[in-house]
Amino acid sequence: KGEPVPLAQLASSLDLPHSKVEEVISQWTGGLYYDDDKSIVGYWGLSLGETAHRFEVDGAVLYTWCALDALFIPEIIGKTARVESTDPVTKEKIYITVSPEGIESVEPGTAVTSFMMPNADEIRADVIKSFCHYVHFYRSEVTAREWIGSSEKSDDLVVLSIDAGYRLGAEKNRLQFKDTLFAAHEEL
Repeated sequence: KGEPVPLAQLASSLDLPHSKVEEVISQWTGGLYYDDDKSIVGYWGLSLGETAHRFEVDGAVLYTWCALDALFIPEIIGKTARVESTDPVTKEKIYITVSPEGIESVEPGTAVTSFMMPNADEIRADVIKSFCHYVHFYRSEVTAREWIGSSEKSDDLVVLSIDAGYRLGAEKNRLQFKDTLFAAHEEL
């Protein structure tokens, strides 16, 4: 909905005791962010805090931590998202519509994304600094290669088409959530 989520609301939505939700969440390291009222404002790739990747769903404005998040989250939530991102080299906008089934539109059509194989230990320590900082959308392969060439992780980064990025995210979803994700969508 694009609003902070109080733990009491989360517990009620899950039909679990508040204490159980607090217990489970307290065991998570990283990936969960709170506001001053202890309401959730960010969770593993999706945030209320502004980033370079604006993510609009059903009129609610959210943000993703990196380009890949914007490509795989629509499948998880079962909703189409309109993504607006900024090329880190030219500062020009990129517009992508991503449905749970795939990429619907990309403007400009030459847009690409960067990607690098994540290091599990580094991601557990700080996913944003170790991974998201390097995974962007670009208006063209030329600007992607320019940015990658100036990065300290240039040897680890590759350029992918937006469609290939979506397929990579979909495969991540299948591996991470197995049948759970798809069973939940069938119930909707």
